[in-house]
Amino acid sequence: MFLVVLLISNALGVSALNCYTCKTTENENDKRCITNPGAVEGNAITNCNKNYCTTVRVEYTDPKDRVQSMSRDCVDKPIYSNQVIEDATYRVYYTSCRADLCNGGTGKDISIGGGMIHSDGVAVVLYVLGLEQSSGLSAGISNVMLFLGINTLLLTRYILL
Repeated sequence: MFLVVLLISNALGVSALNCYTCKTTENENDKRCITNPGAVEGNAITNCNKNYCTTVRVEYTDPKDRVQSMSRDCVDKPIYSNQVIEDATYRVYYTSCRADLCNGGTGKDISIGGGMIHSDGVAVVLYVLGLEQSSGLSAGISNVMLFLGINTLLLTRYILL
């Protein structure tokens, strides 16, 4: 009986999501929201009734890697989901995730399905090669996946430049 109730409550979204929630700007002395959100005074872990944990990291494009602001939160629907948006002044990393405390990283490594967008804004697709020789349909599918991965990488790099 307990198992059935637990499964129904999870299916209905009754369980809450734990997210880091904190904000800081370059003008503040306490940078723990950027470097170690779990150590922020006043307990930066929030039990949310929202769908996503988010991170928004704003950096200057010059000088590179200088953080202008950092925000960790929980929201029903993120503004952007796992994207890097850049203009002449700022590079903004938007991350969103749906697991407890999943927004605790640097805010720069962004999951995009089968790959990542790393801190330089370039998408990377990781392929793990098998040990056996493939033939027939599976070899054709592998070749198509590799072709799509390379083209996705090139297209993403072109868009981000």
